[in-house]
Parts: sequence; C-alpha cells; structure tokens
Amino acid sequence: MEKAITLIFIALLISCDQNAGEEQHDKDIEQMERCMLKNDSLIKVIKAHEREVRKDYWFDPSFDGREFKKAGIADPKHEIIQSFRNDTSLIPVEAVLGGTMHFGHVELLSDRWLIAEFDDGHIYGRALFKYELRDSLFRFELLEFLDD
Repeated sequence: MEKAITLIFIALLISCDQNAGEEQHDKDIEQMERCMLKNDSLIKVIKAHEREVRKDYWFDPSFDGREFKKAGIADPKHEIIQSFRNDTSLIPVEAVLGGTMHFGHVELLSDRWLIAEFDDGHIYGRALFKYELRDSLFRFELLEFLDD
C-alpha cells in the first residue's frame, strides 16, 4: 500500500512539474509573439521613414540636374562635386601650422548653390558657393563663409 501511495505521490509531483513547465512555455510563446509584433511594427516605421528621407534632400537629380544632362553631363552631382573638390583655391581661408586645406562634406543645394565644409586639421569652416556651367566647365563663386 505504501508503494502505491508513493507512486501516486510521485506521479502527482511529475504532473505538477509538467504543468508548470507547460505554463512557462505558454508564457514564453506569448512574450515572443508580443516581441514579434513590436518588431514588425518597428520595421514598418523604419521603412516608412526611409521612404520619406531622400538621399539628395536639396538636389533632386531629375529636376535640378536636367539642364546639365541636356548639356551632356551624365551624372551632374558627381561632376559638379568632383570639379569643385579639385579647386582648393576656392577655400577662403589659408592653412596654418603646416596643414593643407581640403574640402570635407559637400552638399548640392540646388542647380545653383552648394555648401561645403573645409579644414586643414586646425581650422574648420563652411562656405556657401554659387555655381554654373559655362563653356562646358563648372564655375564657382564664393558667396559667404564661416570659420572657427
């Protein structure tokens, strides 16, 4: 009789432990499903944001670049920036302490203007330029600048 009671007691313990395991498993699955829903929602928000953010915020190649394309320039943004970067004499500040001035980030603002960062490792500044295509060459004119 004692053996039977012991066996019943052991069976009850095992079944309780299994029930507790199943309950925890169900809770884990519910939590995982909630996380997946949050993840899916975040992915939707990120994709919507990516659609809103244009790579060329100020310069739209299909609009601002059309006259340049008519003039035979296949990639206006690249050509304008490359032509600009090649002329470091446009930098309105002289290098100091043996540094060499160079342009950093350059952003086309339209089919007429661009803004550029410049520095030599000691002096930093930004400048606004006007540009145009004349005689198959890009011409740049400094409009305003700030330096530290």
